[in-house]
Amino acid sequence: MKSQDNLICYRSEFNRSPCLNFRYLPTNGEITEALVIDNGDAIVAFNNICPHQQVQLSWGQDDWYNADSDKLFCIFHGALFQMTDGLCVKGPCLGQHLQPVAIEVSADAVWLSTKLEKYCLKFNGIGLVG
Repeated sequence: MKSQDNLICYRSEFNRSPCLNFRYLPTNGEITEALVIDNGDAIVAFNNICPHQQVQLSWGQDDWYNADSDKLFCIFHGALFQMTDGLCVKGPCLGQHLQPVAIEVSADAVWLSTKLEKYCLKFNGIGLVG
């Protein structure tokens, strides 16, 4: 069952950017930064953690998206990740993947999967609110 607590964003928010960030509280109880991406074929989500040294891809709103290459970008190590499956295609973690986040997509919204997560901290289009 979907609830407002699990709402990540409305699909119309991808008109601004193909990548949006959000925070959620997994069942382990630690607030986790994540990215939700409309890659043109599907909407996917990944934790905002580079597998190279377990640091965030970035700390900013949109500086982890490289529009020139249409890839996700780690500002700390220069790694590039495919937006379809999180595979690192360039950088020190070549061949590794970003950790996927379970989501559900409806006709107008993207939801955190209620099977795995407790709740989503809202994304307000400018920054994170919690």
